[in-house]
Amino acid sequence: MAKDPVCGMKVDPTRAAATAEYQGETYYFCAPGCNTLFEKQPEKYLGRTQADHEMAKDPVCGMEVDPAQAAATVEYRGETYYFCAPGCEALFKKQPPKHLQDPDGPRGPRPSLRPGISSSSGRGWSNGPTPASSRPGLLD
Repeated sequence: MAKDPVCGMKVDPTRAAATAEYQGETYYFCAPGCNTLFEKQPEKYLGRTQADHEMAKDPVCGMEVDPAQAAATVEYRGETYYFCAPGCEALFKKQPPKHLQDPDGPRGPRPSLRPGISSSSGRGWSNGPTPASSRPGLLD
């Protein structure tokens, strides 16, 4: 059995969907699409073992994406992100931080969304008048 250099699938050379010659060696493919990808960039796929082959996660939809077959890629803050479809790439480009887990590191205490409760300062919004017992001079 041979190994398709693009997807890593085992291929019977006598039943391969396609073959390609590169630097004097014959490569076998499970499908014409793998052959097409290989012929465009053979060096990209050579030397990669199954252990080297890791899936990436599309940061928009969460789908597992084979980096070698990603529909799109984006470089952001020194990282490469892989996408299952151009639509996910477009959404990511509009607001990258929205789709990343903690892009800027810790942000400190978040303000409370409920009136009257403070995030860290002890002071918050008022939800109406405070009880008279907490205001000096009102019950004397």
